[in-house]
Amino acid sequence: MDMGSVHEKLKDVEQQLHQLGDEIRNLKDNHLHTLDLRLTRLETSISVGWKAVIFGAGIPAIISAILSAIQLLK
Repeated sequence: MDMGSVHEKLKDVEQQLHQLGDEIRNLKDNHLHTLDLRLTRLETSISVGWKAVIFGAGIPAIISAILSAIQLLK
């Protein structure tokens, strides 16, 4: 094997390693983007959920307090 052939093979291996690195970075970025979207959806769901719980529990409590006050006044 002559030096030119070895040099060509090393250049080819180097190029393939660079391509592999780019693909790994791309996959990592896409995967993290998906996780970020999922976390954003989860945060939104939790925020809306807590508001629904507070609203759902608050209205009956207020109505109950008003009815209790009316009963007390009678």
